[in-house]
Amino acid sequence: KSSRGVSDNMDHLQQFSWNPVNTLRLIASDSFLRKVSKVAFLYYTGLWALISTLSVYAVKRFHLGPERLGELMSALGLSTMIAEAVLVRIMVPLLGEVQSMKIGLASFAIQCIVLGFAYEPWHLFVCAFFSLLGNLVYPSLSSLVSGSVEPESVGEALGAVN
Repeated sequence: KSSRGVSDNMDHLQQFSWNPVNTLRLIASDSFLRKVSKVAFLYYTGLWALISTLSVYAVKRFHLGPERLGELMSALGLSTMIAEAVLVRIMVPLLGEVQSMKIGLASFAIQCIVLGFAYEPWHLFVCAFFSLLGNLVYPSLSSLVSGSVEPESVGEALGAVN
């Protein structure tokens, strides 16, 4: 009985195995998904470049100590929590996914510009404000992708775009 259960589980898993070629076909076959994938790729590349270097930049350029750096990271985390718990629930239904994503992308661009021209440590905290709106991108993008594919392909499409 035990080996049969394992066999059944393996058959079930094989039905749902992921094939990267099929994922690429899914994106390639839909012009909307191709556009959204390009936006996601560029946004995430910039976002993770910013996230991965912000602490080093803050310490090297502005000589932030551990306490101040912790405050900056806390401000960014708090802005993410507020955006996802409150702002997304208000703005996405009010403006729609596309407009919310445009606002989020514009805010992220402003955040990057502020970082680039920052000459005082407090300017880094201004970036936390802009990240509030920048946090509209991911939920809007996910909603657009979910609504553009068949229900059985949602997970694969979201995985491919993200």
